Amino acid sequence: MEVAISVLLLMTQSALATFVLVRAQERRPAWLFFGLTIIFSLLNSQGLFPLIFTNPAQSYDVRAFHGILLGVFSLTILWLLSQIFMPQWWQSLRTIGWISLPYIIIISIVAVDLIGRFGWFVNGLDPVTGLLRLAVPFGFILPLVFTVGWFVILGMLGFAFFQRQEWRQSITFLILSILFTLIVTQINLLFKFIPMQLTSLVTSFPILGTLAYIVLRTSLLVPTRAALDLALQAMDDMLVVLDQQRKIVYANAQARQLGLQVDSLFVPQAQRLPAEPQLTGQLLQSLDQGSQNTIAMTINGKRLNVTVNPVVDWRNEQRGILIVGRDVTALEQRTADLEQRNAEQQRLLELVATLETPMIALAEGVLLAPIVGALDSRRAQTLTTRLLQEVGSRRTRQVVLDIAGVTIVDTQVAKALLQSAQALRLLGCTVTITGISSIVATTLTHLGIALDGIEIARSPQAVLLRIVKAGRL
Repeated sequence: MEVAISVLLLMTQSALATFVLVRAQERRPAWLFFGLTIIFSLLNSQGLFPLIFTNPAQSYDVRAFHGILLGVFSLTILWLLSQIFMPQWWQSLRTIGWISLPYIIIISIVAVDLIGRFGWFVNGLDPVTGLLRLAVPFGFILPLVFTVGWFVILGMLGFAFFQRQEWRQSITFLILSILFTLIVTQINLLFKFIPMQLTSLVTSFPILGTLAYIVLRTSLLVPTRAALDLALQAMDDMLVVLDQQRKIVYANAQARQLGLQVDSLFVPQAQRLPAEPQLTGQLLQSLDQGSQNTIAMTINGKRLNVTVNPVVDWRNEQRGILIVGRDVTALEQRTADLEQRNAEQQRLLELVATLETPMIALAEGVLLAPIVGALDSRRAQTLTTRLLQEVGSRRTRQVVLDIAGVTIVDTQVAKALLQSAQALRLLGCTVTITGISSIVATTLTHLGIALDGIEIARSPQAVLLRIVKAGRL
């Protein structure tokens, strides 16, 4: 019965490892978890060995294999947890290689001793317990080395717990599962509610389940981080993250192009920040106080709108500073070019307005305004405005509106001429319209438009002659 239950539990563990491997087979932690589960299953099945292997020689071989597996298990769990919580160790195989080298050396020496039965650390089996008997004096080094190896793993977990907030929940679950396994094992030693051969198999499920959760979570989190990092690197804005000592801990590609490198200090420098004391003072104040502020600055010749934002944790305590700088050099250049083009266009419009509504001084106090072409509402407004400006600046007494060049006169044109004449009369000017052709006269008559209060003459010369005869010059 116990053998059947043990086999069922081992199959369940293997199914869990296979499920994790299938769901996250592109991630290295999934493969390490699969191997760790196989090793864990072999270690947990040691309770079945006395039932299967009764020969002393076979029992020794099985126990020796178990001892080697125990060392491999420590190395594998180091690889798995470091791959998850310390991925920087795996950026260079040399780094993880040097960390793993002591484990590999010790496992190899112990394996040679167990397989060759040299008695350096292990001296056969204990006849009472059936376990490996430690040799004197070097055998007692093995528990010490095993304990030190686990201190490295626990130290790694502790460092990741305090440095990486996003992993605290996972590490807490892992520690609680280990404590649960130890407590249940100790209670079972007292009350024996679980057969001893099945204790390790049953109590190992919380640890394996927690590791499976962490590995699957990593398979989702790591690609998300990679995608976010790619997005930050591809963005056009400068993005820099500072710690509390103003040390740059992250800089995207745009920031590095401006000379801002990771592990350097973000401080005012003559070649980097502007010389304006006011802007530099605002930036320093924002960095010191952790206040949000937006400043227009120049960094290495680039014109930037720099936004300073404090980075706070879940307790609202400041942990760093986020600096986002948008390069507005090209935008400001385009704005300046646009303003220049608008000014040029405005000058051209004024020139066109001057050319289409010329003002000619016939004599002192006499102004001639010849109108040529179509007269729409815009041109009529321009004509009135120019006439009023010229009359005011030249102190004109007589204005001659010559419409000989206007071929078509409709109600709109007539009203525009009347409005201009009325505005000029309010300034004390006498308005005379000249150049009315027979067609225009006929049109005005049919439209019923009367030019009351406005003098009519055949030509500007006739107006000038009339003024001379009247003695107004």
